[in-house]
Formats: sequence, C-alpha cells, structure tokens
Amino acid sequence: MRDLLNFDDPIHRIQSASAVFQRGVYHLFVLGRRTDCDSYAWVIRAYQATFQLCLTILLLDFTYRMGKVSRRLRSHCANPNAPTRAEIDPAAIVTHSVFEDRSWPGPSGGPLQPIATTALDLITRTVDARHNLIYRPFLLDRGGLHWEDCSLIGLLERIPEAEEIRAVYQEFADSVLRERGIEIRAREEEIERLVTTTPADRLNFSIGSKQKWADYFLQLQFWPYEDENGVRPAETILSTYGRTLSNGDERLLAELRDFRNQLLRVSEIQPPLNLEPEWSLGKV
Repeated sequence: MRDLLNFDDPIHRIQSASAVFQRGVYHLFVLGRRTDCDSYAWVIRAYQATFQLCLTILLLDFTYRMGKVSRRLRSHCANPNAPTRAEIDPAAIVTHSVFEDRSWPGPSGGPLQPIATTALDLITRTVDARHNLIYRPFLLDRGGLHWEDCSLIGLLERIPEAEEIRAVYQEFADSVLRERGIEIRAREEEIERLVTTTPADRLNFSIGSKQKWADYFLQLQFWPYEDENGVRPAETILSTYGRTLSNGDERLLAELRDFRNQLLRVSEIQPPLNLEPEWSLGKV
C-alpha cells in the first residue's frame, strides 16, 4: 500500500528525478544551439540546467530527507495539514538555497558524489549573475546617484559554457549507465538463484521486485505520459516540455530527441533498454 504522505518514497523520487533530468536536458540542448539573443537568456538557462542536474542527483540520494513542505505548497492541497504526493512532486519541496548554500553537499560516497560536487560548483559560478540580473539593480546612495551594475561584467565571465555543462551531464549519464550494468548483472545472478530456490507461486513477485534505480531511471527517459484531458499527444516529458516551450517546433523536437539519445548513448546500451516497440526512440 502506498503511503502518499511520505515524500521520501524511493519509487516516486526516481520518477521525479527522471522528470527533472529531462527538463534539464532540454535547457542544455538549447544552450548548445546558441540561439539566445543575449547573455540574459544564457545566464538564466545555464543556471537552470545546472540546478536541474543538482536536483536530479539529490532526488537519487536516498539518504537525503526531503523535509517539510512549505506553507505556499501546502495551500494547494485539499488538506494543508496533510500534503500528499498525489498533489505535490517531491522535487517541488527542494529550494534553490539547498544548492546555493551547499546545505546538501552531495551524496556521501558512491558514483554520483564527485559529479554532484562539480554540478554544485557550476551553481556557484552562475548564481550571483542570475541574482544580479533578476533581483539587484545596484542603484546606490553615496551622495549622488551611482549606477553600480558593472559587477555584472565580471560575473558573466564566470558563467560556464554549454560544453562544460554538457560534460557534467555526460558524466552523470555515463555513471547511470555503468550503475545499470552493475544492477543488471546482480539481478541476473539473483534471478538465477531464485529460479532454483523459490516456489513457482512466488517466483514472479520475487523477480519483479529486483529492479533498481538506474535501470528504472533510464527507462523513464522514454516513458510516454498521457494527458489526462487528451489535449496533448502521449509522449515523454522531454518532448512535452520542449513542445510547450518551443510552440510545437517539430524540427527542434526531433533534434532534441536525437540529442537525448546521444547523451544517453542509446545505441551503445547493453543489454538494450526493455522498451515497448511503439516507443520508437526517434519519436518519443
């Protein structure tokens, strides 16, 4: 039985991490296209791409506890005193300050720890420029009117290029692929053991419970989601997010899916992902 009050539920956190990662992939893709007209969009998108990667890793760090749901989020719930996962995505609980102040330093050990450290460093290099652009006009009262926004010039020099952000995304994707290989080998060994030791009436349940986070995370990258109202096409979160922000540019969406497939090294995955035939990698 699902406990919808538990925002640390590992299955939902993997699902949430998958959704967050797909949004980050979109922003990384647009950064690489270099179509933004000025540095404003570049700074905001670079911050968002790095934030989404940090959030993905945090959600996959199952030792991290999500904490309390803010009053603002609880106000959207049927019972503000008992918010549920049916109403709030676990990712929504995490605030930007968790990364900007490094109150979460990354997983303690494990393959994602060094990647988280690098991603947090990228946040540090982008956050001041982002805040400068959005919140701080720097009009100072020093015996006259002084427009001191020149600090932005130096801050812009610290913003990582798309290639640097992509390198961290690639490192993360490769780490997930390696972890998936370890999981599958361990699962195959466990299945072999179960087949020889488990009664037939319990075998299917036992085997089905052995899927781990990396394999599930990768499969979710290609999972088609249906629109409850039947207005939008059933497609991946990546495609839906890209469709929404690009006004349905089909050429861009095709390039976006190719970009994802290259990032995840889809053609090289062994054993191949267990996807349904209709989930054509070029279409979802």
